[in-house]
Amino acid sequence: MGRYRILARLGAGGMGRVYLGRSTSGRMVAVKVVRAELAEDPEFQRRFVREVEAARRVTGFFTAAVVDADPLGSPPWLATAHVPGPSLEAAVRAHGGWPRRSLLYLGAGLVEALEAIHGTGLVHRDLKPSNVLIAADGPRVIDFGISILAESSVLTQAGMVIGTPGFMSPEQVAGSAVGPASDVFSLGAVLAFAACGVGPFGTGSAHSVNFRAVYSEPDLRLLPPGTDFVARCLEKDPARRPTVPELLAEFAGLLGEGSGHTYGGGHAQQTDWLPEAVAASLAASGSGGPPAGPAPAPAPGAPAPAPDAATPASDPRVPLAKGPAAPPAMPSTPPAMPSTPPPSLPATPPAIPVPVGVPLAGNPYAVTAPGPYPPGPDGARARTPGRARGRRLLAIALGVVLLAGGVTAVILRQKDDPAGKKDQQSQGDGGQKGAGTDGGTDGGKGGQKGEGATGSTGGFDGAVGKVVNASDKKGGTLRLVSSSDADSWDPARSYYGWVWNIQRLYARTLMTYAAAPGEDGLAVVPDLAAAPPEVSADGRTYTFRLRPGMKFEDGTPITAADVKYGVERVFSTDVAGGPTYLVDVLDQKQGYRGPYKDTGTSGLRSVETPDDLTIVFRLAEADSRFPYLLTMGATAPVPRRHDTAARYGTRPMASGPYRFSSYQPDRSLVLVRNEHWDRATDPLRKALPDRVELTITTDQDKVDQQLLAGTADLDASQLGLTQATAARVLGDPKLKAQVDNPYSGYIRMAAMISDVAPFDDLDCRKAVVYAAGTEALRTARGGPAFASLQGSMLPPTVRGADSYDPFGLTGGKPRKEEAERALRACGKPGGFTTKVALNSNNPKDSAAFTALQNDLKAVGIRLEAVRFDSVPAYYAALGSPKIQREKGIGMLMLGWGADFPTGAGFLQPLADSALTRTEGNSNYARVKDPAIDELFRKASAETDDAEANRIHRQINHRLTDGAHYLPLTAEKTVNYRHPRLTNVYVHEAFNLVDVQALGLGEEP
Repeated sequence: MGRYRILARLGAGGMGRVYLGRSTSGRMVAVKVVRAELAEDPEFQRRFVREVEAARRVTGFFTAAVVDADPLGSPPWLATAHVPGPSLEAAVRAHGGWPRRSLLYLGAGLVEALEAIHGTGLVHRDLKPSNVLIAADGPRVIDFGISILAESSVLTQAGMVIGTPGFMSPEQVAGSAVGPASDVFSLGAVLAFAACGVGPFGTGSAHSVNFRAVYSEPDLRLLPPGTDFVARCLEKDPARRPTVPELLAEFAGLLGEGSGHTYGGGHAQQTDWLPEAVAASLAASGSGGPPAGPAPAPAPGAPAPAPDAATPASDPRVPLAKGPAAPPAMPSTPPAMPSTPPPSLPATPPAIPVPVGVPLAGNPYAVTAPGPYPPGPDGARARTPGRARGRRLLAIALGVVLLAGGVTAVILRQKDDPAGKKDQQSQGDGGQKGAGTDGGTDGGKGGQKGEGATGSTGGFDGAVGKVVNASDKKGGTLRLVSSSDADSWDPARSYYGWVWNIQRLYARTLMTYAAAPGEDGLAVVPDLAAAPPEVSADGRTYTFRLRPGMKFEDGTPITAADVKYGVERVFSTDVAGGPTYLVDVLDQKQGYRGPYKDTGTSGLRSVETPDDLTIVFRLAEADSRFPYLLTMGATAPVPRRHDTAARYGTRPMASGPYRFSSYQPDRSLVLVRNEHWDRATDPLRKALPDRVELTITTDQDKVDQQLLAGTADLDASQLGLTQATAARVLGDPKLKAQVDNPYSGYIRMAAMISDVAPFDDLDCRKAVVYAAGTEALRTARGGPAFASLQGSMLPPTVRGADSYDPFGLTGGKPRKEEAERALRACGKPGGFTTKVALNSNNPKDSAAFTALQNDLKAVGIRLEAVRFDSVPAYYAALGSPKIQREKGIGMLMLGWGADFPTGAGFLQPLADSALTRTEGNSNYARVKDPAIDELFRKASAETDDAEANRIHRQINHRLTDGAHYLPLTAEKTVNYRHPRLTNVYVHEAFNLVDVQALGLGEEP
């Protein structure tokens, strides 16, 4: 092309292709060739000639200079200086989001670039991460792409996409006239991507991403504190965005304008402005530049600059602000947040995102709808992932900030938990009950023994372990809000923990959890049953008598046959969803296919109903889990005559104190009193409100706004406040008094596949655990407000949990000497390399991976990410040993929560070798320990609950000792409750506020 020899294709944009070229003298350039259909347009040709003339005048340091061009050629082309560094997009994809310090230098450089571009009359129109190249001494904005003179008309050729979805301004998407303010919007999107690892409007089809850019607020929950300029750049109204001169002044102030020169990017020939991993990558590729020379002497009377502020006097860039001395040093890592945010936080939270589908940890736009869960044991039907019940992963995983060597987070300092060593839910006064030990009968039940019935008037964490505003007052409307609808309101078909919680309002089950805070709520008590079951001596037969006088909402009696029919529906493969434990336990090789296909008269043979009030379950073998399985929605009674199969979830027949009044999918649910519910038959439920209204919105920002405005009483899903809202609330003592910070029941973990070298050696696994710095991992997960350090494999609220920590993980720091000793013991003194399966759509996982990667690199263990760009593909890989072997994967990063709060519920799917599957496997580390297997068998046969908990504690200790899993953090949420709510407490079986207990007091 011209006098440049084309060597390779670098990429393509909306208006042409970009090639790597070399001049006759050997100079490397980027040659940008216009698309043929545009080159034939006379109007475009005239504009392009003018653009090239203007582009030649762009001389800003942070732009790639135009060195040659032939705007009238066939085809037209333009050559710019080649920058031998990665694009911002590639750097973030490879190494994760950037910390605040790097973000400031990056932003300053990009603002300078825009100043230079706009100064010539150009508007870039396609500023995006792939059009920002990273050099050692700062970013470079490239690609004339669709940089059109500001006064030019908009291109309107049919089918042409002007700009890149997710980074175009709303006015650009709408086809309106654009000016410099449009580039400012794109700047905000680029900076959000750099910090969070994903664009502020998520991924998906161009149409859906553009729709969010125009009509929805950006997802900025993962931004580090002190970066509110990003939200202002992303204002929908161009007039409300800051101008480039205003941004120049702002960045100058943020980077130390008062005492000297401040530069976007970094100082010449230095890479200390970059995240460590990016700088190392540049150095390894030879594009990092030599070390900086000595710092120039400061001007008389000016403070001496810090070592990393050295700037050669010959630096050709124009500083953002001129002064007599060099700037003060920026810290190498962002400072930790204070225990509560400063009072200078904005009065209203920055814009927060629009979750679509099941909210995931990190950007909820990453996947716009939940993918199917991999097949379960023995080919059981696919399960849908959702919050908070196990046999599911948090792709999530459920949560919200980035990054190690990256983004700081809202950090809540528990006064008694400086290292995050909470083993139980915290008390309302900030204290905690000591963890149980093996010496107790059940020391690790995860609650607050003796305080379950204690009253509280509120305050921070007041509903954790206590009842806030105890009252029996009836009446009023309970107003709930949620950012997503239920997966199903059919009690047997839901797998969302928050839906299980809501279902207790209208559906009764054979057994349920006690209505009490703390560990008392973990007790399994009769619901439909009149009393605990009669259990045979061999533990294989359970006989229940139902309470007499119970009725459905239509006034017909609830019978044992209705309960059996509800159980039988779970066997049907015609309607998907919900847990299938009872299928595994009760089928017993019958091959029962459910009531829709059953042609016999007896139905499921393992369940008998000798009369209307008696139901008998016959098990093939004793199973201590069985009472917990009977708390699930599968045992809610369903009258056969009212079963509408897949449509039953739109209008289930009520057996509880409320019935459906109206339901509009994805919009609202209204429950009113069930006139045929009799309090005398239901000692559990208070049924205080007259009416319950659930408003469903796809906008999490609106959820937070409604909560703080007082128009909603509680987030039904209780996913927790967004990071921005949490910062505001925790910084306001009045608002903080209405916040609870409970555990979610999930553990984030890294599974080391125990039959893959080198993890088939215990000492190699131990080396990983010792080398991990869990404080950095917790920071990646959001800090103490969102995660607690965890020493073992049972979360704090599960029965059998204790403070066991053989590797010192709750200390927070890597134990390098122990790790190196373990590497020598496993014959890998120089370390080793392994590949890690990673969900690319989960910024928190990316953050944790980066933190772990940095820690392990210090002892020679090298982690390589195998990234999966879709949630279904990620789940499939987690559950498929075949895929793992094909891709050479040795580690998996995931989150796990139990379907029921026992050691069996949490640990058995993870560690029982009998449950290892070729597909849909949940024994992720492929643990095969005969001693653990035998303990599971022993616990299953145990009829004494306390003894079963003790055995599960033993399993937890042995599993932890085996270093099959590295527990990263125990997850927590930041939830807001309206002060008018009464009887508020966090129920530890659900790790959610118990909705059925709530009442309404006076408006504050």
